[in-house]
Amino acid sequence: MSATGGRALVSPLAHYIEGLLSTKRAMGYSYEFEEYELRRFDELCRLRGLAYATIDRELAMAWAEPRPSESEGYRCQRVSFVRQLALYMVGQGIDCYVPRGFSTGRSPRRRHGRRAIPRSPGWPMSTPWHSGSCGAADCASARSPT
Repeated sequence: MSATGGRALVSPLAHYIEGLLSTKRAMGYSYEFEEYELRRFDELCRLRGLAYATIDRELAMAWAEPRPSESEGYRCQRVSFVRQLALYMVGQGIDCYVPRGFSTGRSPRRRHGRRAIPRSPGWPMSTPWHSGSCGAADCASARSPT
């Protein structure tokens, strides 16, 4: 049994998934649903025969495939959990593909007639494990100051 509870993680990403879960929980997040989805991602990695502890574009795109009867929002949420894992791994010095959002291109959702609350500059790259050296186009360290 793993430190995260439930069945043991079996893919080469197990160490990093458990590290991300531990880090998030130490920050005060319950991360239970995220753990459920990351366990499913671990199973996908096992079924695909992942040999190395990395996330490449092909693996991320396989995970991002829409499931039957799945809403766009749920799909984006699933992808965001793997994005967090990839960012964590990049912060640990592992070269990974960091998936971006898979939205329909609609404008940000409004609640009660107001715009969505803007995130702080550099979010989510301002996480404690992000080194900023990934070179991704959406990385806060790769952007020019405005």
